[in-house]
Amino acid sequence: MSNGYSLTEHSQQIQVGNFLKAVSGPQVVVGGRTYGNRKINEPYLFSQLFWFDNKGNMLFKWPGAPLNGNPDFVKGNWDGRNKEQLFWYKFKINDQGKGELYFPDPVYHMFDFMGKGAEEVITLSQGYLRVYGAKQAHYSNKDEKKDLLYLKNSVVNHTHY
Repeated sequence: MSNGYSLTEHSQQIQVGNFLKAVSGPQVVVGGRTYGNRKINEPYLFSQLFWFDNKGNMLFKWPGAPLNGNPDFVKGNWDGRNKEQLFWYKFKINDQGKGELYFPDPVYHMFDFMGKGAEEVITLSQGYLRVYGAKQAHYSNKDEKKDLLYLKNSVVNHTHY
């Protein structure tokens, strides 16, 4: 493409925050989707994370080759210390913007499931729903679900797009 960006046919699950240690200012990370050619039996959908700085410049994409499928992307207060943590597919995204394999099943959602002030990750696969909390979580014991705005934005109005 003439603009120097890699090809993606549509984008979804956009997140904004200070995620990358080596990049000043907030960054934007987008789940970029591409479609396979069904006429030659390619898988239907692929996905990668595209990272941008706060001026719109593409920094990099991860992984280098897209994954097959349409993985969910979740962000939340994983350890209860009010620092947003990203998870994508089965990966915990580190401060270099790359994933470390973390869960046996794909992430589906994230919210304060236990009502202790830290958000848990919910995975979903083959009829199993599992809830994972951070091992070293700091619990404020403030049930975020009692906050109607949190409930609306994080639980009731959840979307995978």
